[in-house]
Amino acid sequence: MAKCAYCHERKGKRACPALHGEICTSCCGEHRGKEIRCPLDCVYFTPHEAYQRERVGELFAQEWHRLSELSHARWGEKGDRLGLVLLLTIYRHFVDQPGAADAEVLSGLGQLRKRLSPIYLPQILSTPFGDLLWKDVEAFLKEVPIDATTGSELLEAYLKMLSDFSGNALSSNRALRGVVGFVQRNFPQAAESLREKETPPGRIVRL
Repeated sequence: MAKCAYCHERKGKRACPALHGEICTSCCGEHRGKEIRCPLDCVYFTPHEAYQRERVGELFAQEWHRLSELSHARWGEKGDRLGLVLLLTIYRHFVDQPGAADAEVLSGLGQLRKRLSPIYLPQILSTPFGDLLWKDVEAFLKEVPIDATTGSELLEAYLKMLSDFSGNALSSNRALRGVVGFVQRNFPQAAESLREKETPPGRIVRL
């Protein structure tokens, strides 16, 4: 029997489509969906990821509702709606990328916060997700104007919540699992629509 294609020590017992070889059960359980970018049709990955998203989504809901209450008290309906735009954009971009890390989300939100800052900040680092966020939020702001100070404060609040929920691990995907699980449970129609046909940048999803 061939050695595990990941650790190269234990015997490989499962066919791993991501590594194009056999993988041991220990490495499969520990690294799937994180260090190993598993395809969604993998028979070992799909049930595991669906369970993790549902479980972490329930924990994320508590933090989201707590922040939403604070946001509504301070910024009203505009804060609520901007928060949903951020949430659905994250979902749309990452729902089919279970191997992605929270760092990509946090970097994109940081980029967006700088764009909305009332203080001019030259040389903003551009990332694909950050650019997508900006297109969606820019379209939203044309319909629901928010001043730069409020927008920057809102982004800071959501960025901190997601960062705290993610934890300190560089490869963490806890926040992403939380967002995906939360959206699928609480906004099933929007989730289905975004999965069936990706929403073009700049088009706001109606809930």
